[in-house]
Amino acid sequence: MPRWMWTMAVIVLAVPCRAATPTTLPMADEVQADRLVELGRRWAAPWPRTPRLADLHAALPASAAVIETHAAPPHLTLPAMPLSLPLQVTGGVVTLYPDHQRVQSVRLDISGACVTRQQINQRLGLADRVLPPSGHAPEQALTLSYAEPDRWISYLFPGVDHRCVSQVALRPAEASAP
Repeated sequence: MPRWMWTMAVIVLAVPCRAATPTTLPMADEVQADRLVELGRRWAAPWPRTPRLADLHAALPASAAVIETHAAPPHLTLPAMPLSLPLQVTGGVVTLYPDHQRVQSVRLDISGACVTRQQINQRLGLADRVLPPSGHAPEQALTLSYAEPDRWISYLFPGVDHRCVSQVALRPAEASAP
């Protein structure tokens, strides 16, 4: 393939990648960053060493219901929830064990404003575990995980520049960090 064709291919492929970057999100202010950290702690607060679904009922929206599929563990799909506009939880999943009583993990999808790694580090300090991305795909995420007595709270930063939080993940302490 001639060099000019490679150059054109790089230019054509770079445009969608640039459009998918989080730079289009407005930067979160300090209040929004505080609310995001509070959200993770609020969802994680009721968890004893073995988290139970009943412990999360205060945080669950009324429209969340258990969904069962044969190929995956039972789970609750969470609807969108405003956090601090424009920052919001756009959805999420509470994954359960087959007994429907114990929680394996919680994932909250975040969008609307860009909460940065620096803002998370200012509030929580250095992460206890950092899972760097692998490969070159824009969807690879850098993960910062913080250990608390009975749980892991992790913040996922996807994309090429790993600038903005896209998910908050919670797991019990006996599980490995996401």
